[in-house]
Amino acid sequence: MAPASNDLITVTDASDSNSTKNVEVGSLSATVYSGAYVEIYDFTGLEVTAIGSANTFVLLGCGVTRGASNDANLANTVAGRVTNNGVSRTFIITYYVSASASNNNNLMFRLAVNGNTIPYSESDTIVTTTKASSVSNSIIYTLGAGHYVELYVANSSVHNVTLEHLNLIFRHI
Repeated sequence: MAPASNDLITVTDASDSNSTKNVEVGSLSATVYSGAYVEIYDFTGLEVTAIGSANTFVLLGCGVTRGASNDANLANTVAGRVTNNGVSRTFIITYYVSASASNNNNLMFRLAVNGNTIPYSESDTIVTTTKASSVSNSIIYTLGAGHYVELYVANSSVHNVTLEHLNLIFRHI
């Protein structure tokens, strides 16, 4: 069970001859974890990404809106993009995407920072004819000031990709 914010922890106060004191858990949360987060999500669905070459990553076409956020320095001013306008910080970045293409196509998704895809962020799925296929992935990544993140897609064949749903979530760690 997680501690309640009014639970007490014993600490040593280095500025007071190392005397011990009790502090509430809630008083430490801003110091221990900043809690910065942002979520953007696709609000229209059915955006089409043109695939001109098999197995080549291109920016995923999407129309998104900003969901929950508590950090004005995590900006969403371009569809499908989150920019870190604050200092360099480390995030857990998670994406959930559902998309369709031609039957038996292999769709591959990768996060990209400033237009450069991150190979270890890749997830892939085989498309069926009955419904969109879904994948997700999470990575830990340090974003510098002004760095932005987007989602890219590749298809195993030259066939357009249709976005059904997208969530892109950042949590500062």
